[in-house]
Amino acid sequence: MRKRMKKISIKEERLTFLKIAITPFILGFIILIFAFFVQNKEKDAKKKSYRAEEMLMIDAARLYDIENNIGSEGVSVAELKKAGYLNYKENDFFFSDKVMITVTKEGSTQKKYVMC
Repeated sequence: MRKRMKKISIKEERLTFLKIAITPFILGFIILIFAFFVQNKEKDAKKKSYRAEEMLMIDAARLYDIENNIGSEGVSVAELKKAGYLNYKENDFFFSDKVMITVTKEGSTQKKYVMC
């Protein structure tokens, strides 16, 4: 009976050691997957934010064009801010004040606004 109890005790010790040794690897793997997921979401959010800001600039240029007819020379982001078409805080935009938004004609009536 004693030998049998001793064998069971040794088997339990091995199993406990195995659990303790494997647990950090499993947790590390889960953390690695989570970090990868968060990093991808952050990149996607930056892309969407950049695109939304680009559309905001183009919409502001459209409004400015309605009142001031900017023509093919374009309008800078700095001019849009100065004229009050863009509400902003300091260092709030991805784009610098030197970015130009130009207008090109598409057909006889449609205008296309492009950032450069």
